[in-house]
Formats: sequence, C-alpha cells, structure tokens
Amino acid sequence: MSTIYDRTALFLATGAMVGRIPWAPGTWGSLWGFAVYLAIRPLLWPYQLAALLALVALAVFSSQRACELLGDEDPSQVVIDEIAGMSIGLAGISGGGIPLVAAFFLFRFFDIFKPFPVRQLERVRPTGLGVVMDDVAAGVMCNLSWRILEGLHVW
Repeated sequence: MSTIYDRTALFLATGAMVGRIPWAPGTWGSLWGFAVYLAIRPLLWPYQLAALLALVALAVFSSQRACELLGDEDPSQVVIDEIAGMSIGLAGISGGGIPLVAAFFLFRFFDIFKPFPVRQLERVRPTGLGVVMDDVAAGVMCNLSWRILEGLHVW
C-alpha cells in the first residue's frame, strides 16, 4: 500500500512524471532543471543558493525513497538529480539565450560522459546520495567550464 509520502516522493523524483517518458528521460529532466533555474534566477544570490541547496536535499530524499519503491539503485525515471544538476550548472550565468543553451549542452555532456570525478561520485552510497551527487558534480563542472570559456571570451 502506497502512502501519500511515497506518491509524493515518486512524483518529485520523476520530475512530475517527466522521467516516465520512455526516451531520453535525463534530457527531459534537464529541461525541467532549465525551467526551475529560470524560476529562481531573479532571486538575489543568497536566496538562489538557498533554493539550490534545498533542491539538492529534496533530490536526495525523494531519490532515495523512489529507489526503494522501484527496487533499483538508479532508476532511469528518477530525474530530479538532473533537475538539481542542471540548476547548479546554470547558476550565475549571465546573459540570455545562447549562453544558457550552451550551458545546457555542457551539462548534458558532463552528465552523459561522466568524466572524473563525476563517475566516482555516482558510486557513492546510500542510493539517493549516489543518484544525486554525480549530477551535482556535472553541474559544478558545467558551471566552472562555462566561467573558464567566458573568461577566455569564447562567448
């Protein structure tokens, strides 16, 4: 018997059921992350940081419960990790359209190919933390890479 807590955890972990789209659920989750970041972008920096930290905490807890309910250590339909990672990847990026879209693709690159240390963080346990930390690392790498490219005036 599922409880309201279980249904809420699954709803959040799947990104309002976006993760149940049968093809490219991580990309759909990343698009949700893009939208979430645009919603918190107008906030002052300390509030953005607080929102991102709250999102990561929510991602860990809802992912953990979803993994337990689905009987899988890293179910593909859990996309709240991509939502959190993408939001971190975009944090503080100035400008509009092209810089944000470029950062979206940078995050997807790091999330899909998992260069060091992203892959190592994926193996962290407990399950919810392991599901989320690799995407947080991909978001941080995306953000730092963007800042380096911006400093080099590539954009």
